[in-house]
Amino acid sequence: MLVMVYFNAIKEHFTKEWSDYKEYRITHIVCLNALSIAGAQVFSACVAEDKKHIDYSRIVKYVKKLKKLDWSSCGALRYIRGTSGSKTLASELLIQMIPE
Repeated sequence: MLVMVYFNAIKEHFTKEWSDYKEYRITHIVCLNALSIAGAQVFSACVAEDKKHIDYSRIVKYVKKLKKLDWSSCGALRYIRGTSGSKTLASELLIQMIPE
């Protein structure tokens, strides 16, 4: 359920980007992998320590913090490649979503 809420929030918040594979990289495997890696940390932040309560609304709030990210294929993300690129992007996503 956590994963569904997370990726539905991404899809709803970035509707145009999600539906245009050619112009945007959000649905490319490297970016999906980065979103998944970052999602694991988001889930940890949204699940209470006793694991009896999950704050689904916080997931949506974290996703909305990514509003300034440029997912375009001609932007900075066009150079992101492979596992190392996914990990680097995931770190950047987490900085925006869950500032420390």
